[in-house]
Order: sequence, then C-alpha cells, then structure tokens
Amino acid sequence: MSFKNGYLGVLVLIIALVATICGSWVLSMDVTEKETTQYNYLTELTGLFSTEQAPQYIEYNPSTNYTGYYKDPETQYFDGANYTPAEQRNQYRLKLAPTDFYPEQTVSLADLPTDSGYTLDFYYWPDNSGHNDTNDARHATLATLITTMQWTELDELTLISPFTNWTAGGFISFYTPEMLDKTFRVIGENHHSLAFKNPDLTGDLTINLLVGNTVPAADVLNPVLACKYDKETGYAELYYDLAMEQSLGIYSLESVFIVWSNSTSSSFHLGQNVKMTGADFPDPIYMDPRQGVTVDGQ
Repeated sequence: MSFKNGYLGVLVLIIALVATICGSWVLSMDVTEKETTQYNYLTELTGLFSTEQAPQYIEYNPSTNYTGYYKDPETQYFDGANYTPAEQRNQYRLKLAPTDFYPEQTVSLADLPTDSGYTLDFYYWPDNSGHNDTNDARHATLATLITTMQWTELDELTLISPFTNWTAGGFISFYTPEMLDKTFRVIGENHHSLAFKNPDLTGDLTINLLVGNTVPAADVLNPVLACKYDKETGYAELYYDLAMEQSLGIYSLESVFIVWSNSTSSSFHLGQNVKMTGADFPDPIYMDPRQGVTVDGQ
C-alpha cells in the first residue's frame, strides 16, 4: 500500500487522537452496582382497607419511661411498681397520689376583704348591643384569698367559677394587673376599669347606643374562669375555660386577682361564689433508675 506524500502522517495523527479520546472515556468510567426492586402491580387495593399516616418517630423520655407506670387511667398517679428511692434529687421524680384530697365545695366570697388601693369599675358585654357596668365590683389577690380562707397548708388548690352561661352572669372571674384599663381609661386617682365580653361575640360592640360609639370585639378581653395554684412552685396558672385547657399564663399570688360582686341589682351581675378543690401531697420521692423497676407480682 502506498500513500501520497504526507497522507500517512495525517492518518497516524487521526488514529492517535481517536485512541486518546477512547482511552480517556474508558478510564473515567466509575462502575458501581445498585440493587433495585421492581414490582408487578396487579390491582389497587388501598380502598379495601382503612389506613392512617403512622408517625415516623415516637418521642422518648427516659424519666417518664421509668416513672410513668400507673394502674388508674383516670388519675395516672405512679402505682403498681417496685422501685428503689434515690438519696438525692434527680429528674426521676414520682408522680404520687395525694395523701389528702378535699372534694369540691362552694365557697362564698361575700366577706372577703378588698386588699388593693384602687376602685374598680367593671364592664361586661353579654351581647353586641351594649354593656352592663358597675362600680361596686369587689376584688382581692389570690394571696389574700388563700390566707383569709386558711388554705395556706394546701399543696394544690383549684378554683373554678360557678359558670352557667355568658349572658345571665352570676359567675366570678380572675384577672391580672395587665388587664386593667384595656378598653376604658377611667379618669381619677386610684381608679381602674376592667372590661370583659361574651367570648362568642364577634364584630363591633356598642359602647354608647345614643352616640353610636363601638369597639371591636377582638379588642375586649374574655373572662378567666379557672385558677390552679401549686404551693411547691408558689405560682398559679389561669385558664379561660372550666376544663382548664386554654391557659392564660402563670403568675405569682400577688399578680392574680379574683373579682366578684355582692350585688344582684342589674340584669347582668357578677357572682360571689367560687368552687374550690384542694389536695395535700407526700414529700417528693425520686427513683434510682440504676436499680431498675419491676411490676407488682413479677
């Protein structure tokens, strides 16, 4: 085979370039094996079974894993397990049943002294058309109530308003100093106002029917119907609802006030009674988790 002058060199150069490119491609290959699973779908069966989205994880708390055993699902106090007490405080505190329980009783506030240095004007909207008001609302701190009623030895105290409905009245309420003068600013030294509304109301609430002044219902506070005091912490938690599920916050005894009235002269009036329950608990006991826990009878 013969090549014209210079063709052989060109051919050699082309072959060299092709070989270089092919070699680089082969050397750059990263060969990996990957196992895959394929399914042969026959039919859709999801609609034949009831399903739900299962959680991807469950929160784990080592403390409650040891101390969370109980036999009574109503109270859920630690019971029915053998354990070794710890000599020092730790995060494994047992939730023990009370040693004494004081069943619900209705307590009158009629003779409870007002312990603040100001006069309180109380306003309440049972409906959108107008409010009821009184300047004879009585009020006292939770600290004064506990001392006057001789409840200072109770470890836990629950106070619930004897509520019937939002329009007829007859219930008491709790409040904090931050709630004063939110809707009305009363002119006068040592004079404050407290305004609540029926929580079911929306839209505008009439202040003065003749003038036509209104205030948005969203800007007026709702009554606070329940309070739970823990002597160990020294604080009380306030709740908007009787079931104590809607918390307003946690406050000191001196920052929680109870408001009531001894008068029934108006169409809507505050009540003067409160429902009380109390309990005494044993001294704190802490578990030694290193010794393990066994269920009774095992």
